[in-house]
Amino acid sequence: MADVPSARSVPEELLPGNEVALRLITRAASSGRISNAYLFKGPKGSPKDLIARRFASVLLCESDSESGRACGVCRSCRLLAAGEHPDFYLAEKEGASIKIRKSHEMLREALLRPYQSSRKVFLISDADDMTIEASNALLKILEEPPPYVTFLLTTSNPGAIPDTILSRCQVVPVRALSPAALRQLLSDEGADPQRAGEIAELSGGNLERARKMLRGEGKFQRGAERLEEILSSSPVEAAQKCSKMDLSQRLDFVDDLEIELVRRLRSSEGPAASYLEALKAVLKARERLSKNVNAFLVFAVLFVDLSRVLKHTTVT
Repeated sequence: MADVPSARSVPEELLPGNEVALRLITRAASSGRISNAYLFKGPKGSPKDLIARRFASVLLCESDSESGRACGVCRSCRLLAAGEHPDFYLAEKEGASIKIRKSHEMLREALLRPYQSSRKVFLISDADDMTIEASNALLKILEEPPPYVTFLLTTSNPGAIPDTILSRCQVVPVRALSPAALRQLLSDEGADPQRAGEIAELSGGNLERARKMLRGEGKFQRGAERLEEILSSSPVEAAQKCSKMDLSQRLDFVDDLEIELVRRLRSSEGPAASYLEALKAVLKARERLSKNVNAFLVFAVLFVDLSRVLKHTTVT
């Protein structure tokens, strides 16, 4: 995961509100009683993967420290930080889902004993995006896992994960980052401090969205332009155009709208009640798109609602 820093490089003071999660993984590591599966659950954009990777670094560390923390200097820690650890396997989405091929790869890897460390760690990012076939294949591993294997699953939608998998996981609750912590984290990753502060406020503690905003030049202006286009077009024609996008582009589109509406609400620019109602419509649209509801219908409803609510506001 190229854009995620080493877990150890993120100090605990940048994860306020997540003391419970950090305490749980520290206690598990220091006790030596490691479960075969953990589920890190929290809102979208919360530092679930950061905390899961911190735990992975502890599990793979060669140090015998009883502190429950990775040393950061042993060969295993250096390999993990470089993304080259042979006993760490990262499973992510291919397109819109994690497919059965990934589960089969994990099954093969799980049957091989660790090479560098005393255990193997599998991190499944956004486990709620696994296909049914991938989930069933993973369940086979979780039912009789080798003693040296630990699975770390992250999710913002645990309801989409089969109960048969959830029941085999120790749950670690994760909370969203505060704007101050997010600003500091973005600055530490090389962002201009002033821009990092603006983005931290607009992203609502969503680390994933904040990074997208940093990568996307003109992100602030794009939301305003898209709102103007929606209000000056036929909702049906605009919906037809947006429905031709792929899922990632559709979600980026509604992200742009959300960021612009949040910006207006926080700047006291125009009728707050109208912007709040529009924001709720955008959030509802994103939820429906994530559940693969017909894209044309989702956008048509959204654009009708936005036109009704914002038609007489001034677009700036």
